[in-house]
Amino acid sequence: MATLPDGSQLTGTVESDGTFKIAGVDQLAAGQTVTVKVVATNGSYTKDSAGVQLNVEAAPVEDSLANYQMATSTIDQARDGDTNITEQVTLSQPIPAGTTFEAIAVLPGDRRPISCWNTSGSSYQSGQRYLF
Repeated sequence: MATLPDGSQLTGTVESDGTFKIAGVDQLAAGQTVTVKVVATNGSYTKDSAGVQLNVEAAPVEDSLANYQMATSTIDQARDGDTNITEQVTLSQPIPAGTTFEAIAVLPGDRRPISCWNTSGSSYQSGQRYLF
């Protein structure tokens, strides 16, 4: 039997190997506490185990870029007097949802202009970001 944060109780059957699953729980939130106890029944007799408190933890954050293959851009040769650095990149597919791409050039004096790429791999105006 599980006592949920709102005080309601749900039950599940304990299998012969001791495992159990209590279904029907609304989505729990980090920081909530659920109390679980096992109730043995034999005819009209019952016996409760001690209650065990379960503190709900935050779900782990999955790194959606862990297996993403980063592309290498092709940068055009810069010449004396140029005011832009141009590049082209082929973005690996599929692109994880919520991913943005930026090219950052470290120039003399540690200045860092930013260029961003859209889904076709073409540059677009610096300072803007596309969300995939």
